[in-house]
Amino acid sequence: MPRTTSAAAASSVRAIREALLPASRWLRAPNQPGLLRLRNIQHLATEVRGEVWPGADVLDLVERLHPTPAVGGWPTERALRVITDHERFDRGWYGGPVGWLDGAGDGEFAVALRSALVRGERAWLFAGAGIMGDSEPADELAEVELKFRPLAEALGLTPPREAAGA
Repeated sequence: MPRTTSAAAASSVRAIREALLPASRWLRAPNQPGLLRLRNIQHLATEVRGEVWPGADVLDLVERLHPTPAVGGWPTERALRVITDHERFDRGWYGGPVGWLDGAGDGEFAVALRSALVRGERAWLFAGAGIMGDSEPADELAEVELKFRPLAEALGLTPPREAAGA
């Protein structure tokens, strides 16, 4: 795994642990991420397990975790200021918590790492990459284009590089 990818994963796990520790009796996470292989894409994944203190519900945890460094950067406050100052578009659902909860406060949420907003004949696709200080722009662009592929295929679109003849 490239050093940048490994560093981005480690940064996210560290931030998740720091966010959840105050609400948890215990937390565990492996030292290295695993590879989650899906039909049309794969992800680095680290399962963080723990037990929260009584009274905490899933929305308490979502509030502690959002946004993760994977979508909001690190350190969080500084990174979000940079995003606000320089990003010139609305992310839509991208990066937001998506999930369910029941009346007891139990539930399950995930980060929307890929999303699409479709209005009539137009579609806006959202995906990102874990940019670190030593990231190579061409590699990050290739990663994002790969992440767009399943969304584009689901909508019957030609992925950007193929449409441009690359």
